[in-house]
Amino acid sequence: RHVSRLARAGLAAAAGSGAAYAWAAGPLLVRTLAGAAAGPYLGLAVAGMLLQAAAWTAQAGRGRFEARWLTSASMGALLSVLGTAVVREARRLAVLGEPAVEGGAGGLGVFLFFAAVNALAIGWCAAIVVRSRRRAAGAP
Repeated sequence: RHVSRLARAGLAAAAGSGAAYAWAAGPLLVRTLAGAAAGPYLGLAVAGMLLQAAAWTAQAGRGRFEARWLTSASMGALLSVLGTAVVREARRLAVLGEPAVEGGAGGLGVFLFFAAVNALAIGWCAAIVVRSRRRAAGAP
């Protein structure tokens, strides 16, 4: 129950931070992030947060962890990370402006580096889950 409460508090804090950022960023940047290029990914990130919230709410009423709710929360987190990575990149490109990006200031290498770091972190988490499920099932 404590983990579920902590997870939902973290999701609420993330949503609040996103709302505060949208308020501070101004209408032009918000239109960019909700536009045709980044909007679907923003929706993906929000859907991931909603899936996590639903999974942790369902898990909260259980006496012990259940794989279906932990898997759902993990899938929601994956959706949120993927959506957020693209939205963050769209924001960065919008702030730089088209002339700067065409002039080589796009930072594609940095984006790819952090995309790889995110992928490795997700893979590592998946490996931990698989390993713990095997141990729970009695496999070596």
